[in-house]
Amino acid sequence: MPSHAFPKLHNAMWPGLVGKEAGTDHPPISLDRMLELTGAASVNGQKFDGVVVRSADAIDPATRTLHTEVDVPNPKGQLLPGAYAQVHFAVNVKTPRLTVPVNALLFRPEGPMAAVVGPDNKVQLKKIMIGRDFGTSLEVLEGVQPNDTLILNPSDSLEQGQQVQVAQGQGQS
Repeated sequence: MPSHAFPKLHNAMWPGLVGKEAGTDHPPISLDRMLELTGAASVNGQKFDGVVVRSADAIDPATRTLHTEVDVPNPKGQLLPGAYAQVHFAVNVKTPRLTVPVNALLFRPEGPMAAVVGPDNKVQLKKIMIGRDFGTSLEVLEGVQPNDTLILNPSDSLEQGQQVQVAQGQGQS
């Protein structure tokens, strides 16, 4: 589940949780979408279930976030007004997400690219769209396919159509 940190709690008995969620790394958040709340002040790791009740239905272009409100039952008053929490939305991703090692990418003036070995053993430079950054790997939203053979540690001087020889062995699957 995608995780979005620090929305602010309002009403203590049935908090209307208001926050902004990153708007580019998941499918749209719809009304009645289930979620899980963790990390609220004075809750000691307890988890609470909630549901999306309102959404701005538009991504804020300055912050690339979606203003969203959720209801979280709080009959014992454990969630305090003004506290911050972390929300995990239950989303179904219809297409598998592709991640590639950071050292498989080229950063050029035209934008980020992946060097792929074509069927004729010639380099194909493919412009990619990067999603989330996981540190040593990146999510690629478009530009390469799971069956593409990526060139690891490509030289900055690598050019489209350049003949390459694929080394067999390590890292191949």
